[in-house]
Amino acid sequence: MAVKKMLAGDYDFGAGKLQNVADATTDTGVPSWGQVKTLVNSAVSNLDYKGSVRVASTANVSVSSAPATIDGVTLAANDRVLLKNQTAAAENGIYVFASTGAALTRAADADAAAEVTPGLWVTVEEGTANADTAWWLTTDGPITIGTTALTFTAFPLVTGGGASDFEAVGPSSAGTTWTVTHNLGTKAILAQVWDVATDEEVDVRKVATNNNTLTITSGVSLSQNGYRVVIFARTP
Repeated sequence: MAVKKMLAGDYDFGAGKLQNVADATTDTGVPSWGQVKTLVNSAVSNLDYKGSVRVASTANVSVSSAPATIDGVTLAANDRVLLKNQTAAAENGIYVFASTGAALTRAADADAAAEVTPGLWVTVEEGTANADTAWWLTTDGPITIGTTALTFTAFPLVTGGGASDFEAVGPSSAGTTWTVTHNLGTKAILAQVWDVATDEEVDVRKVATNNNTLTITSGVSLSQNGYRVVIFARTP
């Protein structure tokens, strides 16, 4: 039976699914959802900045039998944890907590040599000692996971601003550009932007315009006061 060629133009599937699509092999091909996820996960995993962790260690932790709490925080399933104080420094790194007494497993974005490279950095959300701090990997490459001793060093912060040097909600009016005046006196800053409604980090372009101003631009309109920015500044 002859197969008719589809005509050019738009098609309305009426909310139906186009399934069993093979992986695209050309730039104009239609990729499968699995192919898209693989490409995105690979790109994200290889970034130096990793998704934030809930807590970071203050002393050696048993990797094979996780404690119920770290740095004063009671852990829950799927919490991300930064281990930075291991007696065997090769165990340091980013892990995922399953349950008390179960083994910690290395996070999917930090369990391979291509993903754990000099300059990796991560921020900590909670904890008695480590809340709102940032840590970076100062070990030189090449790195072999589980063999190379990993050293995480606190990212130095400007004094006077607390753990989070500057935080603001904005923009003051909807638009694709948000100018943030932080007055930290340096371009050596790290900035994260979240959606206020969902607490999800958003992908925007960030430029240190001058020593006291950060310019945030987006491909879509940013709603008025719909976003939160936290800026860390390195000590001059």
